[in-house]
Amino acid sequence: NRKDECNISNTPETTALFNKSGENSRYAAAHLVEWKDPASFESWTECSADIEAEKDQYLWGVIAGQESIDDWDNYVATLNSLGLEDVLAEANEDYAELNAQMEEYLAAHGEA
Repeated sequence: NRKDECNISNTPETTALFNKSGENSRYAAAHLVEWKDPASFESWTECSADIEAEKDQYLWGVIAGQESIDDWDNYVATLNSLGLEDVLAEANEDYAELNAQMEEYLAAHGEA
């Protein structure tokens, strides 16, 4: 926002460069692959609160010395009982779908 002699004479060039970069960024954004709506991850939406709570409890328990890392298998079993396996299966399906869309996009627009 300085208005000294250098910046005043440079303003038209700077404005032109700024406008050009804005046009290019909008052009690039218009051609991005659309990502899936996070709300459509149904398994995660259902299970995330319980999984996150268990993760936090175990993590901070280990840090505080109240939990042992020797209980890792029990921890994983608990997460699976809370629905983690369903979440991972859904995520892998969604990843495969998104990956196929990305390959289709790159085939159509070239790998730049």
